[in-house]
Amino acid sequence: MSDRKCRLFVYGTLLEGHPDHGLLAGAEPLGAAQTEPIYSLIDLGAYAALVVGGTTSVHGELYLVDLETRAHIDRRRQVPLLYARGVVRLAEGGEG
Repeated sequence: MSDRKCRLFVYGTLLEGHPDHGLLAGAEPLGAAQTEPIYSLIDLGAYAALVVGGTTSVHGELYLVDLETRAHIDRRRQVPLLYARGVVRLAEGGEG
């Protein structure tokens, strides 16, 4: 396991109680979080997309994850083919 960690904002199927939450096993939960109201959450059928340029504050959860866990999530989510990971501005300040 890597000692380096990062904050990861999650929404949709990665949320607690949802199908892909197990990918966050071992991550440190930092609590509920929401984005600044500059995004749109678009339903693409099989998954949702969080995109810049809207007026919505998206609710989710914030975790402290090691870089190996983040890389594992990226592989399982097929980043960058199916999903794109980016920096999200949080309502309470900072990024996730």
